[in-house]
Amino acid sequence: MPRSSSRSSLVPLARLAALSLVSLAGCVGDAGEPLGEAVSPVVVCHASPTVEGIDVSEFQGTIDWAQVKGSGRAWAYARISDGSYMDKTFDANWPAMKAAGVLRGAYQFFEPGQDPTTQANTVVAKIGKLGAGDLPAMIDVEATGGQSAATIAAHIATWISVVEKGTGKKPIIYTGKYFWQDNVADTNQFVGYDLWLAAYVSGCPNTPDAWSDWKIWQYTSTGSIAGISGNVDHDVYAGTLADLQKLAGAGVDYAAKYVSQSWPLASTSLKMTAGQTVAADITLQNVGGKAWDSNTKLATSNPRDRASAFVASDWPSDHRLDVVSGTVAPGASYKFTFSFHAPTTPGSYHEFFNLVEEGTAWFSDSSQGGPADNVIEAWIEVAPGPAGSDAGPAPSDGGTAGDAGSGGDGGSGSDGGALPDAGSNPDGGASGDGGHVDLITSDTNGSGGCSSAPARRGSGGTLALGAFGVAIGLAASRRRRP
Repeated sequence: MPRSSSRSSLVPLARLAALSLVSLAGCVGDAGEPLGEAVSPVVVCHASPTVEGIDVSEFQGTIDWAQVKGSGRAWAYARISDGSYMDKTFDANWPAMKAAGVLRGAYQFFEPGQDPTTQANTVVAKIGKLGAGDLPAMIDVEATGGQSAATIAAHIATWISVVEKGTGKKPIIYTGKYFWQDNVADTNQFVGYDLWLAAYVSGCPNTPDAWSDWKIWQYTSTGSIAGISGNVDHDVYAGTLADLQKLAGAGVDYAAKYVSQSWPLASTSLKMTAGQTVAADITLQNVGGKAWDSNTKLATSNPRDRASAFVASDWPSDHRLDVVSGTVAPGASYKFTFSFHAPTTPGSYHEFFNLVEEGTAWFSDSSQGGPADNVIEAWIEVAPGPAGSDAGPAPSDGGTAGDAGSGGDGGSGSDGGALPDAGSNPDGGASGDGGHVDLITSDTNGSGGCSSAPARRGSGGTLALGAFGVAIGLAASRRRRP
């Protein structure tokens, strides 16, 4: 992703002779390019089919997205910002991509010298809880900001944590082999996140050592396409169109989008006393393809099916909070209602929940649309009860347990009071349906002839695909943003 409109040569002329000799070996190595490896004709090499896409910023100007879709591009990413510098075209591109039926994604050029939480919150504020048709956010890692490798890695981890929680989908990391290994200590802590590789090479691109394969490959920055004036980055997604739609949460059977909840959002804890019971609810929208029914349940997650410390008398079991009553058609919303009953042991608790279609699938399965298992969270601070009291079991009416005193009567369960209003979910997320995507014949490419080409990764973390709430080589001379 360029940081300026300059299109200067990616490789200094003095090194071209050396590069041409290296190219004869098949896979080109680094020769001064911070992210990519060389300027050469591109042969996409991947064992699976691939789907063409693009990424854009304000330097592409006004874009005719209908023409882009008509050109055969099924997906695109638009830049939100370069650190604190806001892209002038994102607000127009984001809804226009969706309207044209393009699977859309958003990225941020990451500035390690700026506060990572502030940058991440900018992303979440712009795209919110991602819905069906929305691809995971991407972090563009190709600048050091004068920071050490350890600091850059720590700041990336902070950004990913905030964005994954805020958007509901696992971000993608964009970088180049040698930039990452030289400037981010090639740490293995991010291998569970898909790699978007920047490499302008002939033959097989070379991934950072931490990854065995790429999910997206940016293979040129000087492509052309209908609907866009001038050069534009071209990319390929490793997989079929159906795989890409699944990643975007489009065309899946089961997916949910956050609407609202009664307890405070994860940034603020719910205050309870030992043994107290309070009423709670969460409203979710059905953004999948199938209706919800009596098998659709709100369940404990992270890990799944764990016995909750806050099980109350109105739960169907210690790992199921509520069950859908009736039928919830695609596009409709449903309010799950239940209670939290605080344990007798004071402390700070983090509870996680998700939806499951009993006997069929969890909404967070890779084949479904999410949310991820760590997105619906209740942070609950449990304080000790009154001195000398025995909290006992939860009152049958869901009220607050009375003070038993010494051998005294615990009293009838009084009303625990209304739960503090957490406010509605901050808007900014995409609406549910990503729109119909016409079938596009994917480019099928066989394995390239480079012996160093890595095999496709068989593990390394499953993307929690979802419609839920809350990511490549170029020379420094063309990277600077205004």
